[in-house]
Amino acid sequence: MTPDEAATLQGIGRDWYQGFIAITNETFLLTIYAGLMLQAAPILLSRQGRRVRSYIMSMAGLTLLFLMAIAMWSIDLATFIIEPKFMLVLNPDEDFETKVNNTYDRLDKLYIAQNAVYAWMPFIGDAIIVHRVWQLREFLGFIWLIAIPVLCLIGTFVGTIMLSWCTATATETEIENGSFISPPLCANAQMVTYVLPAVATAVATILIAMTARTHHRRVSPIHFNSEGRKTRTRVERVFLILVETGFFYFLFFLIQILGDLNAVENLINNNTTLYVLMNMFDYSSSVIVGAYPTLIIVLAHSKRTTLATDAHSVTHGDSTLRSGTNISGTLRTGTSQSHSFSKGTYPLELNPASSVGNLNASQEVLALEPGDVEMGGMSGSRGKIERI
Repeated sequence: MTPDEAATLQGIGRDWYQGFIAITNETFLLTIYAGLMLQAAPILLSRQGRRVRSYIMSMAGLTLLFLMAIAMWSIDLATFIIEPKFMLVLNPDEDFETKVNNTYDRLDKLYIAQNAVYAWMPFIGDAIIVHRVWQLREFLGFIWLIAIPVLCLIGTFVGTIMLSWCTATATETEIENGSFISPPLCANAQMVTYVLPAVATAVATILIAMTARTHHRRVSPIHFNSEGRKTRTRVERVFLILVETGFFYFLFFLIQILGDLNAVENLINNNTTLYVLMNMFDYSSSVIVGAYPTLIIVLAHSKRTTLATDAHSVTHGDSTLRSGTNISGTLRTGTSQSHSFSKGTYPLELNPASSVGNLNASQEVLALEPGDVEMGGMSGSRGKIERI
């Protein structure tokens, strides 16, 4: 056995145990993802009302993401088996160099197909995110900012189409280590499917944070606990979930972008620990992309309530603002106007840029549901009014 052959066999053994670690981690995360899907399905399918079609479409998108994650996991299993099988088991009399070339040609084709499948997952996830931000457009002061994630979504779609075309027409000389080296159009399409979803996620998260700030400014004057302290509504908690998860989702794409740079890639390849961690990250990326919107729905539902319920407890429940308590003061509405209130009546201003409106809290309130926030806003363009 030549030194080159010994080094190749050593690399196969190293790939096998590192792949075993990565695919075990992916299987564990996929099991958790399946549990999230089982929780999200009844949440979405049990919804009724005017937005039932939106919930069904969201469920269809989540199901498609889950099926694609399973497909990615299956390809990972195939690549995990192919290398030792074709190198160590099949055709023992075949020339060693020929065997190596044939094996890695098969693996490269699988990796490219996997990249093409994966590229559609961020696009679907971005579509859900952009839809969520679009439904909140009435509560944003700068509606034109929504054009940024929308354009990124369109760019991601174009890049994904390009990558799919490159995969279908690729030759062996254009692929190296599972990535395109030529033509430049194909080599850059993969990076596009990383960069644009990252930008869309960052902008969407900022817009949701702006909406959350507006909502907090509108409702904070009427939310107190039994000790008279201001409290955070559950709708605000859902907004917080969206912002926090959006930040970590952006970091996820940022790691992918940095990991595709030559300098960073060389650093990772020269450090065993970093290589194993990055391998685990790469194997689990499809699960992370699919589980992100599913996790938001489950977390938001766990905090499910309505602003109507919160406001009702302010005026009729065990809170400081009890019926018959004389309270006077001024409520800022975010405009140049202000209003006085007393004896549990809290007039609020209604305009498309706010999340609460010109309402008598003892008669009617705006029902902004965490489930609606997590799915993209309220029914209609101005929210839904409930009598109590």
